[in-house]
Amino acid sequence: MPPTERFHSATDPQGVTEWGRYAAEHLAARQTAIYGALARARADGTPMPWASLGTPWVWARPDVKEPLLPGFGRQIRLLGLVTCHGALDLEIPELLLSLFPQWLEARWVLARMKNAKICSLTEGSLVLDRLCPAARERHALRQLRRAQRSPARHRRRRAVRLHRSRIWGRPGAIESQRRFLFDGRSALHPRDPQLLFTGPDDGTKVKPDLITTTSLLDAMWLSRRFPGVALVVFIGPPLLMVVSKDILDKREGMMSSFWRGLGQLLRRAADGQVLIAAESLFRSEQFFWQTGFEIPFLRPMSVWVNATYAPSLPRGLGGEVMIHNRGRLKYEISFIGSVKRMVGPRFPYRIVEQAGRIIPFKEIAGFHAVVIVPWSPEICMLRHLFKMRMPIFVPELNLLRNLVHLGNMRFLPTPYNLPAPTSDRTFVESVHPFDPFLDTARHASDARGTMARAYWAEYSEYLLVPALQYFASSADLVAKLNSMEGQKISARMQMAYRGDLEEMRGFWRESLSLLLR
Repeated sequence: MPPTERFHSATDPQGVTEWGRYAAEHLAARQTAIYGALARARADGTPMPWASLGTPWVWARPDVKEPLLPGFGRQIRLLGLVTCHGALDLEIPELLLSLFPQWLEARWVLARMKNAKICSLTEGSLVLDRLCPAARERHALRQLRRAQRSPARHRRRRAVRLHRSRIWGRPGAIESQRRFLFDGRSALHPRDPQLLFTGPDDGTKVKPDLITTTSLLDAMWLSRRFPGVALVVFIGPPLLMVVSKDILDKREGMMSSFWRGLGQLLRRAADGQVLIAAESLFRSEQFFWQTGFEIPFLRPMSVWVNATYAPSLPRGLGGEVMIHNRGRLKYEISFIGSVKRMVGPRFPYRIVEQAGRIIPFKEIAGFHAVVIVPWSPEICMLRHLFKMRMPIFVPELNLLRNLVHLGNMRFLPTPYNLPAPTSDRTFVESVHPFDPFLDTARHASDARGTMARAYWAEYSEYLLVPALQYFASSADLVAKLNSMEGQKISARMQMAYRGDLEEMRGFWRESLSLLLR
């Protein structure tokens, strides 16, 4: 089992930096109570990794009537960028608006390059319901103007693009955004008025007080564009996913720019000006493995999800259980087939597989339970369902260790596992005995790979989220579904979620006071 003392560290376990000292002060007072609660979390009494959320910096439940920041005489100007992952982009700004609605003035910016994908794959958000129609109208207008161009003008534009492609190579949307960022620009123009707020007195444009993003590239650019503005970077995918093609193409200048920009962000984070956090414990440890720099993990609260558990049909009269799966992995087909063969005609629930479809949350809320067939150490859907109070069934540890790392294998053709040039490899490897990238992808007969998968499975969200239901086999799943008491499970999830939300309130009150001091 991983060493539990690492789960409570912020950017620095020794307290050398401001973030580390800040975390250490609270941990000293809380350690006994926290580990006592964790020891009681498992039936056999053995301690488990941090099972609540994020880093437990603050236990107190502050009075919501008090000003968020006593030194601020006005609302905090919050700029939320929705540029990469949709649901992940919404997480931090939506959470802050939910916790402190009266103290924040929010502005949203939807990326032009990815808005079609973000809008089509993110369901249930009122913010995107408002932003996406306007983006679709702009896209339709651009298409109309393109169709109305004269043939001669169209040929000239094609000639310009061809000339650029000979210089840069043929860029896709991601490459174009990456190149612009390293040139000091972004998908958003540096002088784009969307990035600024209107002053309360004379109507002049003013800078935001706080910016949230999920893109490290955007964070590098924003750090240069607004050097004095507090920045929250909430990362999801591994560190080098956005520049892996640059590594393959041996663009050394691009990689030097990336590592230099990351170094600047980490220095600002060490000074308390930037908060870099990961969506899961596993991602935060991957970040540590590559950089030697510790970041907290803040499990998504999914406050924007617009549905709550409410089975549409009763047990035995058409009630359904959904299996959340991607629909293209061999073990999914075998597992779902065996479950359907076992249930028989008298089983009280009908088994429905998702098979990679996008199903609205309000429709999912009508199921009696959701079974997750995992392929990654964490998926956002797990936390969305938890917020909905939906009973969730997941494989137990012995099955998880052979399932959750399969998603890692699709990234292996790209060298996204390389460490930062400035990281201390001796120190990093003394903390973790296994590589979270390559060792987990070893052949099934490789002894080191088996141990690595077992080790890193302990960091997966399926063992950390409270009130989950575990099954050891397809037969065990059928038996537990048959005896399931969905409303009782849902009530326990609601209590756990409320506790998480109160702890998040304390975390962000203290964190914002440090970022915006």
